[in-house]
Amino acid sequence: MLLMNNLVAVSPDSANLRAVAALIQQPGSGGFSKTSFYQRIADSYRTGAGWLICADMEQILPYSVEQNQRRKSEPLAARTEKSVHTDNSMFSQLGIFDVQHLVVERKDTGGKTENRAMVTFAQPRRGVAAWLAAPAPMGALDFISPDASFVTAFVVKQPRAALQELFGAIQAVDPNFANGQANFEAQAGISVLDDLAGPLGGEVAFAVDGPILPVPGWKFAIEVYDRARLEHTVETLVARANSAHQGANLNLTQAQVGGRTYYSLQSPQSVIGVHYTFVDGYLVAAASPALLGQAISQRSTGYTLTRSTGFKALLGRDGYSNFSAILYQNFAAVVGPLAGKLSATGALTPDQQKAIDTLKANAAPTLIYAYGQPDRIEVASTGSFFGMNLDALAGSGGPFQIPSVLEKTLRMRPMQ
Repeated sequence: MLLMNNLVAVSPDSANLRAVAALIQQPGSGGFSKTSFYQRIADSYRTGAGWLICADMEQILPYSVEQNQRRKSEPLAARTEKSVHTDNSMFSQLGIFDVQHLVVERKDTGGKTENRAMVTFAQPRRGVAAWLAAPAPMGALDFISPDASFVTAFVVKQPRAALQELFGAIQAVDPNFANGQANFEAQAGISVLDDLAGPLGGEVAFAVDGPILPVPGWKFAIEVYDRARLEHTVETLVARANSAHQGANLNLTQAQVGGRTYYSLQSPQSVIGVHYTFVDGYLVAAASPALLGQAISQRSTGYTLTRSTGFKALLGRDGYSNFSAILYQNFAAVVGPLAGKLSATGALTPDQQKAIDTLKANAAPTLIYAYGQPDRIEVASTGSFFGMNLDALAGSGGPFQIPSVLEKTLRMRPMQ
């Protein structure tokens, strides 16, 4: 450890600490101030920084961007067999090795604590890093209500192209992948790229937006460009599944209600079914017909998560109104009622009751949102991690008590 000029440096290597001491005595002598990494750190200081954690990923990844650029300038004949194999690896094709810098910062702005993480790339995002689309309005979120306890949504670039790119990367490291894919498609009677991914758009949303017990009240919405083709794909998959597996007994039915076609996919062996319909370019699905109808009616009345005051209060001050992805939770609204019922029966141990009380006191709705920019991905949120005081929870064993609480709740279902 080195303590010098109000700076603390820690390293397992004393030689590194001596090098740091020399730089402190002669700032700028190491040339660090001329690097892009330094400039990125300086940008954070210019806008104000509280906590700041930075990593030069080019120096951490086993195959850095700098090495990649240098090798690409070499003649093909000069490359070793190992390097050619690395070029063709899945990670290289998916753009993982383009990662340049990681910066995580936390600061107080206008009475709000803002957290932000940024991953930058050495060139415009490509491969898996480019699948996340630029910020855009997400109509799929209009089917989610402010009562949801968990929501995730994102926008991707051309699902078919992304899946094709993934298949190509897998094929590069597994020559048998194409044969396996062909065999699956022959048995399923569809083309994964053309019939399954092809009809889909880029917006996807999933939520737990209803009762948790006995079956979670989930909702799902995805953008659809070619409804007829997707319907045919679903029908084909169900028919092939029933033909290939005698015990499947999947039953796909449809009914006309109010001029709209509603579909149900169920099996006698399961109490869980899928109920869905198509609304204004989206496939909307839910755990029950009632929940599906609720999603449609709440959208028409404007009772949606993104329009609620609680959701808007969680937004940062960066001026963005659209996102590339979001993750929202309000688990306190679910844990509270469950704990209240259990407390009234005396089924909780003192430690479990204390843990639940701590969880309720420190839990708050949380929103994490992401922006996909040409050469970077930013992730941001306000407040503490998922609205929880982690120190308080860890001291009481808080989250580790939840499974046993839920187990007792399930056992008590006949009593409720």
